[in-house]
Amino acid sequence: MRALFKILLALVVLWGLGFLWFWLTLPKPVPNAARTDGIVALTGGEGRLASAVAMLDQGLAQRVLITGVHPDTGKRLLAVQLGVRTELMDCCVDIEHEAGNTVGNARAAAQWVREQNIRSVRLVTSDYHMPRAMLEFRAALPEAEILPSPVMGPINMTGLLGEYVKYSVRFFSIRFDGASI
Repeated sequence: MRALFKILLALVVLWGLGFLWFWLTLPKPVPNAARTDGIVALTGGEGRLASAVAMLDQGLAQRVLITGVHPDTGKRLLAVQLGVRTELMDCCVDIEHEAGNTVGNARAAAQWVREQNIRSVRLVTSDYHMPRAMLEFRAALPEAEILPSPVMGPINMTGLLGEYVKYSVRFFSIRFDGASI
């Protein structure tokens, strides 16, 4: 019984240290100097879409994919909400309505990247979501260069723990079980 307790305690300590590592190594915003062929923005967090469209407007990419958009939301409404010229939305922004989670975002982005013949992509999501998003996108797009562009956002400890649990599950399923998206 004592050995089982020690094993469980060691696992809890390792998990706790992993969480601490996850929290302390969340990606920070990077300078926007690097140009990519495309930008993929994941819906669901504050500032993600505005950041992606601003980078497009600055000439840091040729196209943007916004994935996970509500089915009732079109380019015109997004242009108004983001305060963006409709010409920019019409020429260079694609929206995807099917993805309902990060795995779906990566699948949709992989299809878009291949259709658009994109070799490098800037991934825009919240800082706390970036580690798991990068896992999914690297699994879906091993041939593409993926540059993380995290957006700093508010999150509480419960949300951060939840994201760490999701990250841990996907890390092990992708790495050890061969589970793919």
